[in-house]
Amino acid sequence: MKLINIIRAKFHASQGKLLGQKELLFDAENELRTAIEIYEGLKEAYNDLGLVLTMQGRLYEAIVTLKKAIQIDHKYADARYNLANAYFEADMFNEAIRHYQAVIVLQPKAADAKNNLARSFQKAGRIAEAEEVLEEIVIANRGYSLAKENLETLRNNCQRAKTKIESIRLTLDSGSLDAGLYNELGTALYNLGQWEDAIAAYRMAIKLNPDLKNASNNLGALLADQGKYNEAILAYETALGTDPEHSGAQRNLAIAYESLGRYADALKEWEKYLQLQIDSNDKKWAIARIKDVKYLIDNNVSIQ
Repeated sequence: MKLINIIRAKFHASQGKLLGQKELLFDAENELRTAIEIYEGLKEAYNDLGLVLTMQGRLYEAIVTLKKAIQIDHKYADARYNLANAYFEADMFNEAIRHYQAVIVLQPKAADAKNNLARSFQKAGRIAEAEEVLEEIVIANRGYSLAKENLETLRNNCQRAKTKIESIRLTLDSGSLDAGLYNELGTALYNLGQWEDAIAAYRMAIKLNPDLKNASNNLGALLADQGKYNEAILAYETALGTDPEHSGAQRNLAIAYESLGRYADALKEWEKYLQLQIDSNDKKWAIARIKDVKYLIDNNVSIQ
């Protein structure tokens, strides 16, 4: 690679970054792709292109691009952080966790990465781990108000869940066989990170009322959080068998197929989701997701 080409590539990359900061995303993308065409070893161009793609909602393309930056430099903390954010936006919380943790290994004082790690733990139902990380941030960074607010919110939510559990169990102990209450119990237990008890509650709700679609969907979501995607798919299909218009189950089913790398099946389910009565934001999000899945299929790449 001639020095003049590296200089040209860096110029286009700097222009692309500047345009991205101004949210001129189409022009930014063109400049950054030009930089990569000139010099494929420019990690900063891949990183900034990944950010631009994320801003456009092209999350899977962003993930693939950011991975290329990390392939060039495994210790590139900025790219790992942006990759983790892209996984988070794509609802792939376990992958997000893995990359936030990698950032923290590289930059132990990275408060934003730790805060986002805690958010990912919480989204994945790993409540105790979320609380532990937030406590660590608050102790080490007393001026970091966001972590303090998140910790307070987490603890308040846990307290509400405990109160809810106590109330429901009093009713159930009196001999009630209300499937809806078992479903609510499962959700409260899930919010405390008590997964096995939550699964038992959801299964009891379904046993009492096999047509309780929300219990099947909730069970599927919990199983997916555990990485049990095949079981989750069965639960979502049960919910959809009861109510084919259940948008939450349809969305979750598509995501579960994505998580297994079954992109053709995911695409079919996203197209079904798009036909349901969903609001404009959800429709926009689904269209972007369909484009992302098509990108993975067309380019024969995986985000797993």
